[in-house]
Amino acid sequence: MDDKLKKYEYYPDDPKKLELKWVLHVLRDMRLFYIFMIPVWIFWGSYAIAVFSIWFYGSDVIRTKEDVTGIIVSEIVSVVLLFVIIGFIKLINVILKNRDYRPAILRNIRKYIPEVTESIFENVQEDLKKGMPYLKDHNLGISENYIFGNLNLNTFNPVIIPRAEIVDVGYEIYEGASTTIPVNGHVVNARNIYQNFHFRLRNGNSIPVQVNDKWKSGLALTAIQNAGLRTVDVHNKTGK
Repeated sequence: MDDKLKKYEYYPDDPKKLELKWVLHVLRDMRLFYIFMIPVWIFWGSYAIAVFSIWFYGSDVIRTKEDVTGIIVSEIVSVVLLFVIIGFIKLINVILKNRDYRPAILRNIRKYIPEVTESIFENVQEDLKKGMPYLKDHNLGISENYIFGNLNLNTFNPVIIPRAEIVDVGYEIYEGASTTIPVNGHVVNARNIYQNFHFRLRNGNSIPVQVNDKWKSGLALTAIQNAGLRTVDVHNKTGK
């Protein structure tokens, strides 16, 4: 086992902890959601600082009992808003975590392996009880008999691939055009790293899986190779 893969091993003592819904939730890329929440946190933080700092820096405006009452009410509102924001984030996570992706997964698998039946989910869950040598957020999941991935880059469209059907894996990892984004009052060029994997099957079909992990661009490839699958660079046709 490659040392850098050890932190992504999952072998829970309780088999129920490693369920398909949880695995899919880990693979989902939630970064856009959390980015959209940044303005909400900025608004709440500014409001809370303004309200609580009045006691220290705005004593000249605290003149009557009504002023004190108004400040206390504003502080209560800020605390309530905090719990509302946290509750909203947890609610979204619970909804997404419990969403049933089995129909979509089955539909995606049958595009490439038409004979697959719904019994695959029982087999997958039984396989997950043995643990997973690799599972990383917005990346890939690998169990003893299955590969878990996403067909799209920025939207969650999961697929499960039986490892017994895989002949080899064509891969391409490259840096695309940079995107200019604002960071801390200035702009920077963010790298667009593309990691495309083509799981080529015994029936001649190829399942395209995309990984959206810009900071560890070679990790998924290392995990696939460590799992014993043959990999081929689609650009120069070299295999490993």
